[in-house]
Amino acid sequence: MLPFKPETHRTVTHSVGAVLIVLLGAAIVARRSRRPVPRVSLMCAAAYATHLLLDWLGADRFPPFGLQMFWPFSDGWFISGWDLFRQTARRQLLSPAIIRLNALAIAQEIAILVPILAALWLVRVKTLAGLATELAGRDHAAK
Repeated sequence: MLPFKPETHRTVTHSVGAVLIVLLGAAIVARRSRRPVPRVSLMCAAAYATHLLLDWLGADRFPPFGLQMFWPFSDGWFISGWDLFRQTARRQLLSPAIIRLNALAIAQEIAILVPILAALWLVRVKTLAGLATELAGRDHAAK
C-alpha cells in the first residue's frame, strides 16, 4: 500500500493548473481519435473542475486546510468553510472506524448530489423532448 502524505493532497492536482492540463490532454486525445475537440476537452475539464468545487465545499480538518486551487498563479490555500460534505479519511483505510466514517460521507454525498443530478437530467430530457417536437414540426411538410 502506498503511504499517504496529507501535506501533498489537495495541492497541484487540485488546482486551476490541473484543470488546464486535463483540458489540453483531452484535446490531444480527442484530436487523435477524431472526436469534437472543443466538446470533449471542455467536458473533461468541467468534470475535473467540478471535483475541485466539491472538495472546496468539503470539511478539511487537517492542515494545511483547503486546496491550492489557483496554482500556479498562487500558492495560497482556499476552503469555503461551509463543510457541506463530511471529512473522509485515508489512513487505516480498512479499520472499522474509518470504513464507517467514509461510508457515512459517501451516503451524505449521494443524498445531496443524486437529487441535483436527477433534476438536471429531467431538465435536459424535457428540453430535448421540446426541441425534438419543434424540429419535427419544421422538418415535415404541412398537410
